[in-house]
Amino acid sequence: MEDGTVTVSGDGGSVPLPARPIAVLAAHPCPCDAPTSQACTCAPGVRQRYLARPPRSLLDRVAIKHRLAPASPAELRRDLAAAESSRRVADRVQAARDRAARRLTDTPWRTTAEIPGPELRRRFPPPPQATAAFDAALSGGLPTVRGLDQV
Repeated sequence: MEDGTVTVSGDGGSVPLPARPIAVLAAHPCPCDAPTSQACTCAPGVRQRYLARPPRSLLDRVAIKHRLAPASPAELRRDLAAAESSRRVADRVQAARDRAARRLTDTPWRTTAEIPGPELRRRFPPPPQATAAFDAALSGGLPTVRGLDQV
């Protein structure tokens, strides 16, 4: 994932191919599959062992971690009424890509994701107010510097 390639192997040998994967992980907060932590019947030690199973090296590569609460039917209906069209979202994504392309003109990179972390922090530092929440979490040991670069 980090070097931007994947190697496909078969009987005839192996071929490295370019790849920029996006990994999305999902997990329940405990092995009993309870819809909420309040409904969980697991002992605290069972939950701790369950959540400790993913290796830190894998979790370190997850840029954004977010806990979601179950949505009520009313929330789902409200979200449908306020949802943006796919076309509108695609237009916003394209506008962001265009801004990045202008920003990265005369650099060896095409996307922000390609910029090495130290170079990203040196050439394109975000304003302090944009990183305040992340800085607080980093000092608490939650994300890592790799996580900072990804976000």
